[in-house]
Amino acid sequence: MGGALICFAIFIGVYKKQELKKSKLFVKAVTLGILAQVFTAISVLMVKPIMENHNVVSIALLRFGTGLFITLIYIYCTQGLSIIRKTFSDGFSNWYVISGSILGTYLSVIFWLSGFKYTLASRAAIYNELSTIMIIILASIFLKESMTKQKWIAIIFAVSGGLIVGIK
Repeated sequence: MGGALICFAIFIGVYKKQELKKSKLFVKAVTLGILAQVFTAISVLMVKPIMENHNVVSIALLRFGTGLFITLIYIYCTQGLSIIRKTFSDGFSNWYVISGSILGTYLSVIFWLSGFKYTLASRAAIYNELSTIMIIILASIFLKESMTKQKWIAIIFAVSGGLIVGIK
């Protein structure tokens, strides 16, 4: 029930009728989003048994290192070494990229993996879906996006769903 409330809250929070008019783009976006969630779920379920005996930070390091290695090989093969150098020099000179990588990639994945390590995977998965609702809240604070009645209703549903999952 809690998971269903959170899913419903996400739908309410991000739904915009006028965006549905661009159906090809909408279908592509939804398909890619679903694929991302499926691959994420598979990857976490694959490492869940490994997390019983290993440190979360070392697992995250291996995940990030593998992803970086494959990405570097891909970019080198398709665009050459110069674009890799440019990407790193541009990235390390941009405060938003650095802070986003620390907060949005490193710390979030460490906490996310810890959640899967220290609780049931089904419960952690439901809690992790609350991140979409957090984005709505943080977008209103930092990006000055308006908090509509629709978004407040989504937040109420999501928090209720999280509480239900926590109580059971």
